[in-house]
Amino acid sequence: MKPPGWYISGPNKSLKTAHIGPDVLAVLDGCLLGDGSYIQRSIHTASFSINQCMAHSEWVESLNTFLETNGIDNTVKPGVFRRNGREFPYVKMWTHSFIDLLPQRKRWYPEGRKMVPADLDLSNSSTLAQWHMGDGNASIQRGRLEIKLFTNGFSEDDVKLLIGKLAVDAGIHGFIIHWRGQPVVTIQHKHAEKFIDMVKPHVVSCFHRKLPVNPWCRPRCVKCNSVIGGTCGEKRYAKYCDSCASPRMQRFRSMSQGTRDLINEKKRQARWKREGMRGEVV
Repeated sequence: MKPPGWYISGPNKSLKTAHIGPDVLAVLDGCLLGDGSYIQRSIHTASFSINQCMAHSEWVESLNTFLETNGIDNTVKPGVFRRNGREFPYVKMWTHSFIDLLPQRKRWYPEGRKMVPADLDLSNSSTLAQWHMGDGNASIQRGRLEIKLFTNGFSEDDVKLLIGKLAVDAGIHGFIIHWRGQPVVTIQHKHAEKFIDMVKPHVVSCFHRKLPVNPWCRPRCVKCNSVIGGTCGEKRYAKYCDSCASPRMQRFRSMSQGTRDLINEKKRQARWKREGMRGEVV
């Protein structure tokens, strides 16, 4: 067997290398948390691959440009998926086979299936943005922003690891809900606002629907249509103004910021306890 870095077989069959810097690794890790995958092409090489519907072709093209700029050659090809007599156009991107991608394949697929690596870093906003574009969803629930990251392809232990890394690396606290018996990461309120602020500069236009509101525009009360909040960005996801809010919410808003933070922290601890999670890890 030939040593790595020489050739596989025949003349001019050199094994390719590519420098996987921290910026490239951050983007690829974000994609792997969603729909991206590594495919082992030989005992020496692997490649990165991702499939998306044609409506998300802008995202795939941006990944193509980014990787080529960093010396990672790849191919983008459209196709058509047929199911039940219907046609669904899609676009696929895959990189050439590189020696440097094989350790990443082993890092994400240590047992032949995708698992969250223990050394994953979620402090980079590019990683969070790729994750959000791939498997994220944003909505306004009862006047508050809510982010869901559909991690139902991972095991319960992997998702708990992601929750802990979000808290430690990015300072974003989330919790797990179960959708069809599978774990999904959920982020709410101020932490969801922080998440959106971090990923917004990296989100391409075809995914602007995942940025549901302008975080810096003051909302209006749904009952009296008055502007909520005295300063730009304050109470940005509130549904009712102070006059139209319920008596319970009015009492809550009249408390000091420290008291409100303490109440919210107790609610988070109770929610984590219901989910069977330890507050010190989350």
